[in-house]
Amino acid sequence: MWPLLMSRNHLLPKLHLGNALSLQRSALETIVDIPGGPCRVVSVHLAHASDTELGTQIARLREIANTVIFDGGAWSGVDLPEPWTLDGGPAPEPQELILMGDFNMTPESEGYRTICPGGVPGATNSGGDGGLVDGWLAGGGHPEDGATCVDEGVPVRIDYIFVNERLENSVKQVWVDSEAAGSDHQPLWAAIDL
Repeated sequence: MWPLLMSRNHLLPKLHLGNALSLQRSALETIVDIPGGPCRVVSVHLAHASDTELGTQIARLREIANTVIFDGGAWSGVDLPEPWTLDGGPAPEPQELILMGDFNMTPESEGYRTICPGGVPGATNSGGDGGLVDGWLAGGGHPEDGATCVDEGVPVRIDYIFVNERLENSVKQVWVDSEAAGSDHQPLWAAIDL
C-alpha cells in the first residue's frame, strides 16, 4: 500500500549445532513511506534450536535497533553524482521503529527481558535504555493472552510486534487471528497510529 524507501538485509549470528537444524537467519529492514512520515520496520524469524544461538541473535537485534538511526541507512551522503539522486537521494532516517516476527521465545525468557529491559513481562516501559516495548502490552493485550502457536499442546506467545518508546502510545489495538489457516502460527495484528 505504501512505498518502501529503502530495504536491506542484516545477517544474524548462526552457530553450527551438530545434528540439529540451524538456518541462516536475517533481519529484513525497510523504511516505509507512510502518510504520517517514514517509519522503520524490521521483520525477523529467529532461531528455534538453541538458546545460545537465539541469544546471540537477540543481542544483534538490540544493536541494530540502537544503531540504525545513526548509520545512514543502506546508503548515505549528499555529495553524489546525478544518477544516484534520480530517485530523490538517500532515504530519511526515521526515529520510529517497529520490530516484528517469530522470535521463538516466551515472555518469561531471558531473550524477552533483553529486548524489553523494563523488567518482568507486563512492563511496557523500556526505561530509556534503548530497549523496545512489547506492542501486545502497549496495545492493551493481557499478559496471559496473545498465544500465536501451540507447542506440545500448550498455547504459547512467541510472535511479537515490538516498538520503540516513540511509538509506545501509538499502539491502539492488538489481536491474534485465531481463525486463519496456512501456518503453524496464527497472525498477530496491531493497529498503530502513525
